[in-house]
Amino acid sequence: MAHSADIEAVAMPTTTQQGSPLLDNYASPQHLRAVAHLYGVSTPDLKNARVLVLGCESGMNLIPFSCAWSGASVIGIDIDADAISHGQKCITAAGINNLELYCLQLTELLASSPGEQDYIILQGVFALLDNQTRESLLAYCRQHLSASGVIAIKWPTYPGAKTNEILRDAMLLHSSLATSQEEITASARAVATWLEMGMSKQNPLRLNLAPLIAEINQNSDSDLTLKYLSGLNEANYLVDFNAMVERNDLAYLGDAQPWTELADFYGSDVAQLHKTICPVTHKVVQQQYLDFATNRIERFSLLVDANHRDRILPLPEPQKLKELNWAGNFQRLFSDLNGVENAHFTPQGDLLRTQDELTLQVLDLLGDAWPLSLSFEQLMFHTTKPESADTHHADRVLNVLYSLFRKGSDSLFYCYGPCPYSLSKNNVLKPLPGLLGMNQPNGIDSFGFNFWYQSILLDSHEYQLLNGGMLDINAEMLPGLDTLRRKGLLTGSPFAWQKYMQTVVGLQDPNNILAYVNSLMLYTHYGLETRFQITSVTMLNSTTRQKHPSYSAYSPLDSKSEKRVTQFLYQGQFNDACEYLASFSEEQKGNPHLWHRLGQTYFKVARLDDALRAYAVALSIESNTWAIYYDYTLLLGKMKYYWYAEKLSRYCLRFNHRQPLIWIQLCDLYQENKNSAMAEFCVRKALAIEPSNSNALSTLATLLSTQSNVVEAVSWMRKACESSPQDFTYLTNYLFGLSHCPDVTPENLFGEHEKYGRLASRWAKQQNIVFALRNEKDPSRKLRVGFVSGDFGNHPVTNFIRPMWDALDQEKFAIYAWQTSPLNDMVTQQLKLKATAWVDAKSISNAELAKQIHAAEIDILIDLSGHTDHNRLPAFALKPAPVSMSFIGYPGTTGLSTMDYVIVHNKLAPPGLLEEQFTEKLIYMPFSKQFEPVDNAPEIQTLPAISNGYFTYASFNRPSKLNDAVLATWAKILTAKPDAKLLIGFMLGSNLIDEINNKMLGWGVKKDQLIFRERTKLSTYLEMHNEVDLLLDCFPYTGGTTTNYALWMGVPTLTLAGQTLVSRQGVANMCQFGLDEFVAESIDEYVAKALAFSEDTQRLNELRMSLRDNISSLEDSSISPAWYLEQTLRKAWEIYCETGIAEGFVVQEC
Repeated sequence: MAHSADIEAVAMPTTTQQGSPLLDNYASPQHLRAVAHLYGVSTPDLKNARVLVLGCESGMNLIPFSCAWSGASVIGIDIDADAISHGQKCITAAGINNLELYCLQLTELLASSPGEQDYIILQGVFALLDNQTRESLLAYCRQHLSASGVIAIKWPTYPGAKTNEILRDAMLLHSSLATSQEEITASARAVATWLEMGMSKQNPLRLNLAPLIAEINQNSDSDLTLKYLSGLNEANYLVDFNAMVERNDLAYLGDAQPWTELADFYGSDVAQLHKTICPVTHKVVQQQYLDFATNRIERFSLLVDANHRDRILPLPEPQKLKELNWAGNFQRLFSDLNGVENAHFTPQGDLLRTQDELTLQVLDLLGDAWPLSLSFEQLMFHTTKPESADTHHADRVLNVLYSLFRKGSDSLFYCYGPCPYSLSKNNVLKPLPGLLGMNQPNGIDSFGFNFWYQSILLDSHEYQLLNGGMLDINAEMLPGLDTLRRKGLLTGSPFAWQKYMQTVVGLQDPNNILAYVNSLMLYTHYGLETRFQITSVTMLNSTTRQKHPSYSAYSPLDSKSEKRVTQFLYQGQFNDACEYLASFSEEQKGNPHLWHRLGQTYFKVARLDDALRAYAVALSIESNTWAIYYDYTLLLGKMKYYWYAEKLSRYCLRFNHRQPLIWIQLCDLYQENKNSAMAEFCVRKALAIEPSNSNALSTLATLLSTQSNVVEAVSWMRKACESSPQDFTYLTNYLFGLSHCPDVTPENLFGEHEKYGRLASRWAKQQNIVFALRNEKDPSRKLRVGFVSGDFGNHPVTNFIRPMWDALDQEKFAIYAWQTSPLNDMVTQQLKLKATAWVDAKSISNAELAKQIHAAEIDILIDLSGHTDHNRLPAFALKPAPVSMSFIGYPGTTGLSTMDYVIVHNKLAPPGLLEEQFTEKLIYMPFSKQFEPVDNAPEIQTLPAISNGYFTYASFNRPSKLNDAVLATWAKILTAKPDAKLLIGFMLGSNLIDEINNKMLGWGVKKDQLIFRERTKLSTYLEMHNEVDLLLDCFPYTGGTTTNYALWMGVPTLTLAGQTLVSRQGVANMCQFGLDEFVAESIDEYVAKALAFSEDTQRLNELRMSLRDNISSLEDSSISPAWYLEQTLRKAWEIYCETGIAEGFVVQEC
């Protein structure tokens, strides 16, 4: 049977729970029943089970079971009168009435009649017997065992127990002259100390003796005497023990620690050789061989009536793991460095690591459901990937459980039938029965436990929380209550846990509720997974929909209020919409629909933290309504809580696979993980559900674009525009995509941009906003210059604008900035220092933005986005400032009739070539410093071709620029120079690499000529230039940022001059530094120059080693980096003051 990934246990500081020798989970009837089932035998239900424990000591080990199964009857017997007396007082104080403790010596026990028993457990002093007495006791147990009952007996096992006998003989020798019991015991302990400190390192039994010696320090004097000094505690080989079992009409079932009977528990070598040496199928003989191989020292054997012999399985049956319920308090590890780790904490303080995704999912689920258990069906359901038709999923889940099971983890629990937590009927969480009584202040004893047989440390604060009840929870109690939950000290129905989690979600800081929402969803749907699923019938039939458990019990927001909110949003009055809804929050604070709608509104206007809070309140009121979860899940993705978003997306789709927005989100998440194939599958699922969904159409287009399939991408972008013809975002995406198309004409490209302008004009008229522009027409006064962008920060746009921004003369120009995206990093903070005013505009509408700009009396308004993300071009359509310009962010026209100018590089094209492609007038502006290079860039190395013996071309452009025309041209170069190589960077996953690789091979390129690199961090990317001799530009969308980074690293770019602005960016970059020879006017010339440069390595090396200094010398001239921009702004203002009509002009280069 295949196993899932191995789990590595790493010692970590103990977290919430402490172990104790008082409790032995393997001796609990709950555990024994599950183990018996794995071996093929059904034992009695625990609800009314009769349990007899011989060697119970004080009976503490029986308390968890007695409290959990109040209908069971439990008898504990021990020979220690003081321990029994203490235990009796404890159970009286705890109010436990189904547990009886008796002090009986062995002869008294054998003469007694406890009646028929279902579970008989022999441990403690009754496990330390000679064989004759042990057999008498087995006969007694058999006499009182019910027909389907089970006996569990601990006993010392050969060959390992021979080590105990060596230790015993040493003790007997040293205590032979002792005259009292105290002296005998002291002498025995002295031997243990002597061996611990003085045993030779060459002693071959050193490793076997060490744990026994350590155990002696934990043993009481009576235990020490019984184990080593009384002549009792007689060991057996398993075959001999089995003979004893069979003489008493019993049959050997297996071990209470069943994984210890699996050879692969001890390693693959042991498992393989065990099969070889032990070909017989006899169960006991097989185990005897294993005992020899592992030097087994003790067994905890399960025995049943001999009538069950034919049902007994030779080993625990993996398939029967499906019939158990599973639990575990596993908590995922999060780190500041890597976020979500592939590891979980256990209560014992260990760290379990695995690379197996399904194992991680199972551990997450168990931790989310804790302390409740989950059935195999629940585990399978909640780990299914809706996007994957895995017909072997059940087998894979079983493999995970088997892998966890066979490792014998103390943190993994299972039971046959529902666990005590799942059976609770309390609709309010309560302390475990008996827990408060066992831990009263100044009580007889303090003993914390849970129903999974874990021993718990319960401090005074936790006791007070438990004793105070769960009816009035406040925020200060939450950390303590969470600890109580993690310790398993609370019990209640799934509904009680649901209500508790709703309270937690409502009281917590919204950013801290993420893990709790996972548990809330599980508890809400616990045991009702099938009922909560939404089918097409549920969606279409109103009667069925109203009877569905997810149907809200609350009245929706009234139509008048809904209409008012919609009107605010349509009119771009975003803040008014939020304030209007928030005004109802006190009056209707108990209505989840109000909070849900408020969250949707906050989300729409990018007030994401506020949206998170609103959704949290909605869930705290009603947690069964799917619509809230859907929107909450989308918000998590937007806030880049990717791990949680992925979990919740799949959770929602398991219950309703017809949710296109969630499929789209899953697509986005796969793109984050560079899995384009699955991303495409998900978005096409969304389109199969809703073919005209604009979001899905646009998402598919974007995905195809990143996979270098720009032609098909543009067709899907066009469909998105047709589906939502009034939506600026989809039209912007379409125009940006169209500028990448190799076969689009300048006329067609311009015509499509004009459509945007017409749409913006119609929208502007509908706003009924006309700004009176009363700015003082003084051509020489200080100007207020406004910049609008979503890229103020660590972004290429900032690399270009930063030199001018920092150098702008503040005596003559005041900078006002509107940041339209959430971007806010260290670079953002540096930019703010230069600004007279800085506005976070991400949450305001275009109309509100325009009003702010007008109110600030901006003279010249500059757009730095164009048709890219976070642009606010519609605000420019309202003409809030006298002069408006577009600069840097987009290589093309905005299409707006209200945009006065586009600033272009003076070396981009000769005046007259591009003017007909713009609704704006063109300003040709020189640059004294056109790009801010990165600090601490790598040193430039000698041209690699000189030492390599071959020439290396490269491209680091976005994949959306790599169309087939570009790739085919590169293939011509490589086939003409078969010893050359091509390094292609910025690859977004293996799917893209395979696709490009196959295309290039189809065009005759050899496989060893291609080198692919995935997208990486900036420092690594820059270092790659030292592997490159010459960059090859893309077309028609030529490089900008990549070209400038390459120049700083000494690598020129061979570029193709086109007929549009976007196709001539490379021209400007090369000509700026006198590298006109790297500009080609046709594809044929492009190929010819690429081949010619590969033969002139000396020229390229000289250029390479001098280029950075040349760039620095040009930029270190006496001309300020902002001087040309200042001339541009002043000239445009003078024209406005003189005529009010924009005119194109050329700024003369000094």
